[in-house]
Amino acid sequence: MKKRFISAFLITVAVILLSAMTVTILIDPLFQYHKPWFGLKPVITNERYQNAGIARNFDFDNAVIGNSLAENFYVSDLNMALGGETVKLTASGSSPFEWQYNLSILSKRSTVPQKIIFNLDCVTLLTPTDRLEYDNFPIYLYDDNKMNDVNYLLNLEIFYNYSFNSVWKNHDNSIPDYDSFQIWDETRTQKKEHRFLTIHLILMKLLNTLSSI
Repeated sequence: MKKRFISAFLITVAVILLSAMTVTILIDPLFQYHKPWFGLKPVITNERYQNAGIARNFDFDNAVIGNSLAENFYVSDLNMALGGETVKLTASGSSPFEWQYNLSILSKRSTVPQKIIFNLDCVTLLTPTDRLEYDNFPIYLYDDNKMNDVNYLLNLEIFYNYSFNSVWKNHDNSIPDYDSFQIWDETRTQKKEHRFLTIHLILMKLLNTLSSI
């Protein structure tokens, strides 16, 4: 009787974990293996956990990497200024040491970005470049080690907070606007033509300076 109970318990646990793993692979809310399937739109709510998948599997021409300063760029402005489609691989409080993980993924793409923009500010210059500043950085999402994918596939928190949330927000039509995602500076609500003019002049000056080096 005791052995039967233990067997039934282990089988139940295995079925639950296998089901959660299957759903995670199919929905893939962190985009580790593919872009959204089944007509779902991407639900982006956590930069550090989703940037790796975006860099690895999304279609784009340009990328912006940086900390909270770069979060204030509107994607639509970047598209207009740089041409093509742009993704933001930003994260609040991130350091150049953390940025290298995004760069590593971008360098392995079959089609590398035409332009990669970094933000350069006093905080960035003073941040140590030999260690992560974020204690819970999910390195297993950024490396090429398939064995540690169990941290993603067999993670009930991922299943509920990301897989379920992705499906629900698509069903409820409450998907966060990627164009303005994580913009925290209220002055960024100025007229779009003014925003575009400002960012266009800054980026063009930066690109011209870099090309002359």
